[in-house]
Amino acid sequence: MKILFVCSANICRSALCEAVLKKKLAEKGFTGVVVESAGIHDYGGETRDPTMVSYASKAGYELGGNPDGKRWRGLLSMFLILVIKM
Repeated sequence: MKILFVCSANICRSALCEAVLKKKLAEKGFTGVVVESAGIHDYGGETRDPTMVSYASKAGYELGGNPDGKRWRGLLSMFLILVIKM
């Protein structure tokens, strides 16, 4: 199964959802689930929101590196796409 979380820039919300779900799946022993995140806009040079990275880290979640707009290439191969809007 492949799951994709989508928000506007993939610097905050969708990145956090990806990290949380990956950790929860691992804790429960689920395998074979691909979890990714993406944004609908590529603002160029964006980095993860430092406040969100800090809070996520304190809660035990790793948000990873910079947002990657290239993940949209695999959009049609996703089984479940969850869109996050403010």
